[in-house]
Amino acid sequence: MNRAAYKSMRWRQLSLGLTVALSAQLGCAMEGNTDPDCAGDKCDIFGTDDRLDWSEMPAGAMASGVGKTWRAIASDSVVALASLESTNKLLAGSPPLRTDVGICADAKFAQQPAVSFCTGILVADDLILTNRHCLETSLSDIRILFNYRMEGESALAPIEVREPVEVVDSGYRKGEQDYALIRLDRNAPPNQVPHTWIRWHDNAEDNELVNLISHPMGLPQKFTLGAVRSSADKRFEHTAATQAGSSGAPVFDDEGFLIGIHTWSPPGGGTENDLERDCLIEVINEQPTSSSNGAQHVTEVLDSYCSTASASPELCTG
Repeated sequence: MNRAAYKSMRWRQLSLGLTVALSAQLGCAMEGNTDPDCAGDKCDIFGTDDRLDWSEMPAGAMASGVGKTWRAIASDSVVALASLESTNKLLAGSPPLRTDVGICADAKFAQQPAVSFCTGILVADDLILTNRHCLETSLSDIRILFNYRMEGESALAPIEVREPVEVVDSGYRKGEQDYALIRLDRNAPPNQVPHTWIRWHDNAEDNELVNLISHPMGLPQKFTLGAVRSSADKRFEHTAATQAGSSGAPVFDDEGFLIGIHTWSPPGGGTENDLERDCLIEVINEQPTSSSNGAQHVTEVLDSYCSTASASPELCTG
């Protein structure tokens, strides 16, 4: 939804008193945070591990005139960033599994592939929004994976791949700004529709319910719920479960509008060695009280892009 359409819709909601009170749902919102720079599996999940596979994702509300729920539409636009080597192994049918890095075989998602290092979202036919720190390697060594998710307990969905060719815009200020818009070598696959439902100039609100879709630890797409802990002008803190690999993940409100991208998490360390079995188990910690995950409001990023001559009309003006 472009800026003019969103402003009109939001005004109708507010004037009719239809803004949904979400505080009653926050008791179900799980906390989760990790250090975005953690290596291997040295990452925490705080509270209860509520990560769900794509096939387990709650339906949510139907999107008007589309025949899909907004969560299904949103998940179609979420992508994974992976190295060329890992992508080739995945396409060859021999991807690394979580058990290959020592995770116990009975751990959650242990038998699933783990190939990606960041998450992003398609916002125009050939444009991906993610974090700037996800691009520390050469673009030529990065591949964009569409539809990297489980269709059942053991089957991956058909995956399509694109190459990033240009950083259209980016910015980084520690603790405040961390974004990149990258151009693809060609348009996204036809079934991967850009997510243009943007919450323009309408920042996240304290205690608001949020939805996050990402690729934690390089896994196929996972869904989790959380809440906004605090919101400022350019960024907000949230409690949705994240791990390394969630960087760049889209954060949606409970109506499907994109409000931010996940950028950082407070330090945590998170696996323990099971000496009897000689493998690693993930530690589920108590919910933190003083720190949360950080996200950047998306408006500042897209406003900058929309002011350029090459901006997508569908996204920026309709």
